[in-house]
Amino acid sequence: LFNGIFTTGNKIDSIDFKFSKGLIQYREMPGMGASNNVIITKLDTVNKILSGTFQATLYRSLTDSIKITEGRFDLKFGVCRCSN
Repeated sequence: LFNGIFTTGNKIDSIDFKFSKGLIQYREMPGMGASNNVIITKLDTVNKILSGTFQATLYRSLTDSIKITEGRFDLKFGVCRCSN
C-alpha cells in the first residue's frame, strides 16, 4: 500500500499510495488527495526502520473509492542517500 519515500524534504510527490487486490487497483488521484496525510512516529537509524500512521482516499474511478482512516506502516530502509 505504501510505496515509499523517494526524496527528502517537504514535497507533495514524495509518497505514493496504492492498493491492489488481484487486477483491481486503487490509487491516489491528482487533485483529489487534499486530506491524505502521513505522520512519521519513529525513525530508527540504527535498525533502519521507519514507522508511522497515515490516512488516504484512493480511487479506482471518480465514482469508486476507498478511504483508509487508521493506516499504519513499518518500513525497513536501505543505505540509499536521496537528494532534492
